Amino acid sequence: MPKLESTSHGDSEAWLVDHDELAFLSEGQRRKPLLGGGDVEPHAFTTAMGPTQTLLLAIGGSSSTQRRISTALRRVDLSLEEVGASLIQLVRLPRGGLQDDVGLVIVRHSDLRGRHAAPS
Repeated sequence: MPKLESTSHGDSEAWLVDHDELAFLSEGQRRKPLLGGGDVEPHAFTTAMGPTQTLLLAIGGSSSTQRRISTALRRVDLSLEEVGASLIQLVRLPRGGLQDDVGLVIVRHSDLRGRHAAPS
């Protein structure tokens, strides 16, 4: 099983979704001070990524409610590009603009097969 080790801080978030379970990996991180402020304490986390799980790393205005994120990530019938577009739509303002910067990284475990290096 691929192992994920990372840190987070500020308005970034990390989620791991598997069927009916949603794990908020970056829970407990400090929102402030912001990066560049000199007193940042990154929140470290480690997890294994199972064969039916999807990982979401989000920054800025892409943070949304757990239920809405979970619903979008469970759409295995959609491509990752379509899932990303649906998550962006969740944070659009009524007139179509964005309130903040938005960044997403979405990884499905099933898409990793044959694409990561074997341990040496």
